[in-house]
Amino acid sequence: MHDGQMKTLKLFSLLAAVALLAGGCDFIRASLGKPTSADIQAIRDRIAMEEEAARKAEADSIANAQLMAQEQEKALLYSGNPAGRYNILSGAFKDSVNAVARMDEIRAKGYDARLLRMRSGYMAVIVFVSDDSAEAYSRYNELAADSNFGFDICIHDAKAELQAYQQSQNN
Repeated sequence: MHDGQMKTLKLFSLLAAVALLAGGCDFIRASLGKPTSADIQAIRDRIAMEEEAARKAEADSIANAQLMAQEQEKALLYSGNPAGRYNILSGAFKDSVNAVARMDEIRAKGYDARLLRMRSGYMAVIVFVSDDSAEAYSRYNELAADSNFGFDICIHDAKAELQAYQQSQNN
């Protein structure tokens, strides 16, 4: 290399060093049309905001679904005690999803069915309610003989259960 080229190379090296010290990598990136650290940070911030919005939307969706399920469950439940002493049950389930599924199956066959949360925590599927034992047993026999119904059933005496529960609380 001759002397003029050496001076040019030294000058270019000096300018590159000053540019790096003055502006760092951002100067070079900007000169080359690449994103700077501020651009990259803005992209990171936008992604973080989008992820947070997605998490919030998912949490809101879950909360709304739970609220709707609770409201639907309330609408399907007999309030407090059923209207009658004798209930024809078609199952009692620890998992309310299974109780709702059974209720839906019974309703799909054209029968009335409701849910009752029992003191034990189980969710019972009720297909008939009456204060009259003869009426309850008559309906039980009709349903048991009805091949279209097709579900196991039993008669539940709400008064007897309440008395047993009260007695257990007194002991």
